[in-house]
Amino acid sequence: CDVAKTADGRWFTPFSTAFCADALTLYEYATLFAAVSKLSTNVSFVWDPRNWHDDAAHPLFPSLQLLCRSIVDCAESSAQSAACEDFVTQVDGLVVSNLEEEYVEPFQTTWNSSEALIDAIHAATIGPVEQPTEAPTDTPTDIPTSGS
Repeated sequence: CDVAKTADGRWFTPFSTAFCADALTLYEYATLFAAVSKLSTNVSFVWDPRNWHDDAAHPLFPSLQLLCRSIVDCAESSAQSAACEDFVTQVDGLVVSNLEEEYVEPFQTTWNSSEALIDAIHAATIGPVEQPTEAPTDTPTDIPTSGS
């Protein structure tokens, strides 16, 4: 599901605190969901936690949280921005240090350049827009990530 409201009025998303440490605005959540969906289209193996491992020099979970924020920041910035450079750095670090070896080449073949990764994020998202000053009462303004 994209986002759902529970019976007790809490919002639930498919992104846990293992991936996104901080609550996201509704706009950030939509941006993140669109970008992650686009980025994982041809590399669905990235969704399987068994395909990732921890590395003493590059711990997986803190790196995932940095990746979450860098995706949102890059989507809201120009392709040549420091935010997009950081996003590419985060992806490269995770792929080289944490992705199981058998999946590194297929990932790098699919996403063969930093420009391809950044272009995919920008193609999947609507880019920076003016945020409404007031949200409807039935719409969350901040969507907490689900527990890990």
